[in-house]
Amino acid sequence: MAGLEVERIVVHAENVRIQPGFPPRLRTGAIGFKGTVGQDAVDHWTQRTHLPVRMQLTDEGVIVKTSVRGFSIGEVATEVAVSGHFLTLHPKRASFVGLPAPVVGILRGYLPLPPLPRGARLHKVDHDNGSVTAWFALDDIDQPLTPAIARRLRPRLLPRFRF
Repeated sequence: MAGLEVERIVVHAENVRIQPGFPPRLRTGAIGFKGTVGQDAVDHWTQRTHLPVRMQLTDEGVIVKTSVRGFSIGEVATEVAVSGHFLTLHPKRASFVGLPAPVVGILRGYLPLPPLPRGARLHKVDHDNGSVTAWFALDDIDQPLTPAIARRLRPRLLPRFRF
């Protein structure tokens, strides 16, 4: 999955506070974020990685199509779901050379998740026409705010300012 561009990331954090002390601590409650990938990014990714399929993002899931020189060979509509540290692709319907093909209910494909930040868990995937959104949860944060952290974060947060 490396190289798949994320179109939008939304972060939600509750009870964010800095607790005074030596050193002061950054503490949070529940943290969640979601990342959305669009159809253009999937198309670019499949072309760049030379995958022999076209993936179409729809509200029912991901439709995977194969063709040879414009002639349709097969199509499988899959629902993407979460199963532990894997994304599952569960076939809902299939066709071969334009004719319906039986789909075995127990047939599933598994995709391992890319490395996530420590404590992050994927808990939901939403499908929409032209996009797919993955919802993640993170453990609460309790982190000392030391000068070393400030030095590491300064270039990222204030890249144009020199101190």
